[in-house]
Amino acid sequence: MLPQNGKPAPQPSAVLIASHPTELVTTDGPAKLEPVAGTSLLTITNTDHAVFVLPQTNQYYVLVSGRWFAGASEKGPWTYVAGRDLPKDFAKISPHDPKANVLVSVPDTPQAKEAAIAATIPQTATVSRAKASLAVHYDGAPHFESIQGTSLQYAVNTATPVIEVSKSQYYSVQSGVWFVAAAPTGPWAVATEVPGAIYTIPVQSPLHYVTYVQIYNVMPTTVVVGYTPGYTGVMVGSDGTVVYGTGYVYQPYVGATYYYGYPPTYGYDAGFAMDAAAGFAFGFAVGAIWGSCTPYWGPYWGGGWGGWGNVNINQTNFYGRWGNGTVTHVAGYNPWTGNEFRGAAGSGFNPATGTHWQGARGAAFNPYNGNFAAGRGGSFANPSTRDAKAGAVRAWQAT
Repeated sequence: MLPQNGKPAPQPSAVLIASHPTELVTTDGPAKLEPVAGTSLLTITNTDHAVFVLPQTNQYYVLVSGRWFAGASEKGPWTYVAGRDLPKDFAKISPHDPKANVLVSVPDTPQAKEAAIAATIPQTATVSRAKASLAVHYDGAPHFESIQGTSLQYAVNTATPVIEVSKSQYYSVQSGVWFVAAAPTGPWAVATEVPGAIYTIPVQSPLHYVTYVQIYNVMPTTVVVGYTPGYTGVMVGSDGTVVYGTGYVYQPYVGATYYYGYPPTYGYDAGFAMDAAAGFAFGFAVGAIWGSCTPYWGPYWGGGWGGWGNVNINQTNFYGRWGNGTVTHVAGYNPWTGNEFRGAAGSGFNPATGTHWQGARGAAFNPYNGNFAAGRGGSFANPSTRDAKAGAVRAWQAT
């Protein structure tokens, strides 16, 4: 890794190894503290993470994947802090402050309440029962293990979620569509109902994310299906605020020829963005290390070269993978108020291409398809192509 000037560093960068859930907080040089207007808080301005200091106690606070942690210094050690136990000054941060996105993670703020509502609104699609198809690939013969706290079992040696309800009834989800089969190897057909037991899969299970996919209506040739952000890892936590991930560590499958991993909750620069102008417009972006689940996990598969780098979780609509012949209608919640964009540093719109973009912290609202692009460092959304990306600005570790 070379510095910005492209010249070799006098000393090689340190290689850090962690064997438990870890987030690396970096700064561009020594930490720079500045006051947060309207509060008694200080914030570190030269880091991509949200790091605050309460001078009265000299306590440090850092926000990671929507969860707060506190420590006696910038080096920790860090312990979890419930959002409701934060100093009251956090709720006083201005919606126009450069660190205003943290308000999404401060309980009882308007931003937190709106984001929690947005996290319950589904992306929906009308799917052809005849054209949608599924093929499940196993590493050898299907192997099933019990799902804790239920009578269900799931296949561990495939990247596709396959759930055994009985020896003659199997369910699977692919890109937000439920399928059913009489055997784990198929043939699979679009499901018209899902057993209630599946929706009791607990957060301790790596298949908990499938509980956020629903069947809303059944017609002779189509079904209306949908998923809320929990399908992609964004859910409402115990504080009533949106968080990413369940917080549990799921063991990967390591076979003779295949490896199937699960996205961790921490470790890849995750953050929320809230659009103060457009109300419910909120998004979630992960950094380039999202490739930890590459080449395949749940709804994420077959990404571009290099995997799912800097992907905007909430903007990505997985029904687009089925094609126009299979999915005839895709819809999302559109809270457009006439204000399409907010960015702390810069923004723009290209009328020739229909592309919205932004830099620094912010969120872009796309009134054409009801989706939002958000990210700490930058994002864009093109309503014509429905392409969007978001991600964090890379930083350099302080020396």
